[in-house]
Amino acid sequence: MRRISAFLAGALITGSVLAACGGGDEVTKADYIKKADKICEASKAEMDKLGDPTTEEEFNALVPKAIQIERDQIKALRALDTPKADGETLKSLFDQVEEATNRIEDNPSVLFSGTEDPFAASSKAAGDYGFRVCGGN
Repeated sequence: MRRISAFLAGALITGSVLAACGGGDEVTKADYIKKADKICEASKAEMDKLGDPTTEEEFNALVPKAIQIERDQIKALRALDTPKADGETLKSLFDQVEEATNRIEDNPSVLFSGTEDPFAASSKAAGDYGFRVCGGN
């Protein structure tokens, strides 16, 4: 059941990365990261409250809640104005996280495969972009 912790961390790390469109010329990358990381901190606190399931039943009950937290986080991140030059980069990150979230929603057992992390690519990209809370650094 520890894979749920990896999912929760992955969801926070990569989901945070996901601010898609936006557009103020005045938004700097540093300002954007600071605002996004605050959103991710709040989402992480919500995820932490879910706990770590010890049974399959607890896991199955937790996954939809974790996915909703992730989707709410993505929505909040998308609402932020992004640095104009980074809109496409952030949209691509958003798309990656959304795909991973959908895969987990469709088949939660992917978290137990042991061979793949649905959030690996987006987590790396988030860290490379400079996120601290959202980026897994």
